[in-house]
Amino acid sequence: MSIKKRAIIMARVSSDEQAKGYSLNIQEDNMRKWCEDRGVEVVKCFREDHSAKNFNRPEWKELKKYARINQKSIDMILVTTWDRFSRNTTDAFNELHYFRNIGILKSIQQPIDFSIPESKELLAIYLTLPEVDNDRRSMKIKEGIRAALKSGRWSRCAPIGYKNSRDENNKPIIVTNEKADGIKLAFTEISQGSSQQFVLKNLKQFGFTVSRNNLSLLLRNPLYVGKVRVPANETEPEEIVEGVHEPIIDYELFIKVQDVLNKGYKDRNRKKENSAKPELPLRGILFCSNCGKKVTGSASRSKTLLLSLQLL
Repeated sequence: MSIKKRAIIMARVSSDEQAKGYSLNIQEDNMRKWCEDRGVEVVKCFREDHSAKNFNRPEWKELKKYARINQKSIDMILVTTWDRFSRNTTDAFNELHYFRNIGILKSIQQPIDFSIPESKELLAIYLTLPEVDNDRRSMKIKEGIRAALKSGRWSRCAPIGYKNSRDENNKPIIVTNEKADGIKLAFTEISQGSSQQFVLKNLKQFGFTVSRNNLSLLLRNPLYVGKVRVPANETEPEEIVEGVHEPIIDYELFIKVQDVLNKGYKDRNRKKENSAKPELPLRGILFCSNCGKKVTGSASRSKTLLLSLQLL
């Protein structure tokens, strides 16, 4: 009498795949049917909804832990296709090497006979194609984002004072929200000479708090004047284009604030005048032989030195 084999099954979808109609239930049903047809007992089912770009996935860690503890009673670990297992070629081979010692990882729709050395070539194709697909998809997304920016549309997370929305053609656009008045206040007060610390305190009355660094970035953001910055890439330089969204402040106010910020930057970085004293003519000219920094000097109040000078 043959001993019935036992299997772990694993179904996975990512968040964007769920939106496209992929189903954990269908994967699980297919694997259970495969096991039933071959007299294999399913002892555990793992279901996850994480991206397979890496193996830092809670459910996958639980699967590995369960397989390690029960390795003597598990004959196989099943996935529907190899892209359900991983979409990262390098990490996938590392995981396969790990499971080689405690069990057999199988794909029911893309079967591979691991006893044949040449089968690794087919496995490499199965594992590489999903990664190539990810890379290609990433390129298309970046190209789409850049195209939107060049057309004046901000399709990323809206900055303070705006919220993400859709226009009448269902295209992404940003529209002003209740914090827009706070943005106007910030620009107006800076243009009138108020400090950034003073502006930060006043912004709290509008229901939001920003850090000093984020306020500086906010004050230089051309989105608030109705323009969109398109960053440089390998073939095109950075450019500023006219946006399709409503500006919060006018151009004259924005330029005035830039002048204030630039003046403050120049004042902070202005080269200090040389305060050399006649009695220290080499201060700032000589360099230390150990650290390479300029050598300084100062008058000494040592009584011993004064006594030596008097003796001379």
